[in-house]
Amino acid sequence: MLVAAVFLVGLAPSLVWACACGCGVFEVATPSLLPMGAGAMTWVEYDFMNQYIDWHATQPASGFYNNDKKLATNFVTVGGQYMFNRSWGAMLEVPYWERNYRGAYEGNNDDIHSYDSNSIGDIRIVGMWTGLQEDMSTGFLGGFKVPSGDWHYPKYDRDTQIGTGSTDLLLGVYHMGTIPIVRMEDRPFSYYVQGMYDQPFAYQDHYKNGREFDSGYGTYYDFGKVGYLTELAPILTFLVSDRARDRGTNGDPKDTGYFRVQVAPGLETAFKSLRVYADIELPIFRNMNGYQLSAPFAAKVILSYSF
Repeated sequence: MLVAAVFLVGLAPSLVWACACGCGVFEVATPSLLPMGAGAMTWVEYDFMNQYIDWHATQPASGFYNNDKKLATNFVTVGGQYMFNRSWGAMLEVPYWERNYRGAYEGNNDDIHSYDSNSIGDIRIVGMWTGLQEDMSTGFLGGFKVPSGDWHYPKYDRDTQIGTGSTDLLLGVYHMGTIPIVRMEDRPFSYYVQGMYDQPFAYQDHYKNGREFDSGYGTYYDFGKVGYLTELAPILTFLVSDRARDRGTNGDPKDTGYFRVQVAPGLETAFKSLRVYADIELPIFRNMNGYQLSAPFAAKVILSYSF
């Protein structure tokens, strides 16, 4: 798996990763955040993405056609979930974004300005049902994203605002399992799949952000106890995202929406109830409508604690 991760990273193009600004891929959970029993878990997640490369369809493009020049964002999310029993639970995620935008705000490529904004993002409230199987390996999720994020910052277009201004229906499913035919040290490899569908349905100020589907397909191997660590697991995940065009008089259907595939090699470690996960997300394929900004990579770190 590690050899495959290195090989795929080497094949990944150096110019890529984009959103305008559908960052829903950050909402696909890692295996460490999927419930394993009754009780509570809290976590802090940090993501970073710096978009500065123009992209059109499946290849780089000239910046002449895009007034946006740079969009760098620090994403911090505080989350918690509580499983009342082995079948029912609830999850709350509160994001905070810090964003820097550089662009030709008046449409003149020779007149570049820089603006900074920070705000609480759109809060997500989700319920979980894991009662299909006794080991909780399959779960179904349903909930809402509420318009708590700032979408009024005057220097940003609606598709680069921190908040969407919409209320969204969230529907998800995941499954975890083992691959017994692939073993090391008498331990099987594990895998997980997850999908999250985001459908906006209540809009504001003539802006209708596009629906989005994000999914993850991963495999990992837990070496178990290593030194002081109670877990050491390299993880390889493929992330697939599909986002529809924005609509409405304040939307930009021409330059929004995409399909992309990414690879995310990562590592998860644990010490008792404390767990750390980190990965770097690199693009393999992307097809973007119009002209949008892209980034060479995205990075993620999660620190979680189970009660």
